[in-house]
Amino acid sequence: MGEENQVILRGMWASTYGKRVELALKIKGIPFEYVEEDLQNKSPLLLKYNPVYKKIPILVHNGKPISESLIIIEYIDETWKNEPRLLPDDPYERAKVRFWAGYIQLILETIGKLFNSEKKNEQEKWIEELYQKQRILEDGIKDLFPAGGIISEKLGLLDIIMVATFGAYKAQEEVLGFKTLDSERNPLLFSWVEALMKLPVVKEIVPPYEKLMGEENKIVLHGMWASPYVKRVELALKSKGIPFEYVEEDLRNKSPLLLQYNPVYKKVPVLVHKGKPISESLIIIEYIDENWKNKPRLLPDDPYKRAKVRFWAGYIQQMLETTRELFNPEKELQEKGLEEVYQKLQILEDGMKDMFPGGVPEVNTENLGLLDIMMAASFGAYRSYEEVLGMKTLDPERNPLLFSWVEALIKLPVVKEIIPPHEKLVGLLEVLKHGGFRISNK
Repeated sequence: MGEENQVILRGMWASTYGKRVELALKIKGIPFEYVEEDLQNKSPLLLKYNPVYKKIPILVHNGKPISESLIIIEYIDETWKNEPRLLPDDPYERAKVRFWAGYIQLILETIGKLFNSEKKNEQEKWIEELYQKQRILEDGIKDLFPAGGIISEKLGLLDIIMVATFGAYKAQEEVLGFKTLDSERNPLLFSWVEALMKLPVVKEIVPPYEKLMGEENKIVLHGMWASPYVKRVELALKSKGIPFEYVEEDLRNKSPLLLQYNPVYKKVPVLVHKGKPISESLIIIEYIDENWKNKPRLLPDDPYKRAKVRFWAGYIQQMLETTRELFNPEKELQEKGLEEVYQKLQILEDGMKDMFPGGVPEVNTENLGLLDIMMAASFGAYRSYEEVLGMKTLDPERNPLLFSWVEALIKLPVVKEIIPPHEKLVGLLEVLKHGGFRISNK
């Protein structure tokens, strides 16, 4: 390419506005040189090319600078007339696309306010404004595409604006602690963005999640693969759609980090968020639900219902601790432990009948709560335990409600992911049976 036809894009790797232009150039198949700008130490050329706003992106074509992302994209479409055309040819259709492109920009600015707001009342105000604007956009897009089929082979300006705004929505949600793009609230917008993100050209421009999050926002779970206490936290994170790094701990040779993060009990699980450790599984799950307010909510909002859930979660924990007696090598103590387990299961069965008078509600990934998590983590691998112990711990005749509840839970893909492999767990339990049960983590 001759110097007179050279195309240079000056941007910043995480900038939504820069990503718009980058995607437009890639969609059109226009070769360009990319120059990364340090916005804390702006280059002389950036200040020269955009003396008014002193911002990126800037497109330099034939030595001439163009700034402001929406203006740049129209310039690209008018200069390179090859397919796909980014705006319609019809003046009225073109005007409608420009209108909604500007509206999506307003939504992006509202998200920016959420990142800059530290006061809770201000955040609540901007969240409500964001949701209101998304509802308007959802309805507007339905009018714009009455026959559906938003996604086509020919990407246009609105596709570019949507994917640049929401392509990294998971990182946005992780930092802000609530859903910025909700499949239930805005199914059309959500499916649109999800479809766009599967396109190779879009994948090229979405910033890497890990890089966006940075070390200071990383979530790390320290655990042990067979621990039901760890599985609780893992299931809570997965049900909320929260990406995390998992670190397997050797409980016979505990790592310095585990001892540093949990110096009191020296046990797993430990969740590390923004460099801060939280221990004890039930405390961690409440932290998760309070920090990430997206669905499913793991505890009810109503204080009384919340108290009842906490009570029964604590009871299930006591019951899990009782099952250790089943591994006692002394037969008499083992039989006593089994009788206690059966008694507690019956109390739990009756308690759940009172709590769910219509039967346990249908469970799915969208409505998992704390009690579902407790039951799945405690009894999801019940067949492995029964095989090793040679006795039934969960009986459909004795406890039909609990049995059907667990069976429904373990059919969910998100629960299947966290249940330890049967053969591997059986092997471990055999060792524990002959050596005494020693896994005691909370």
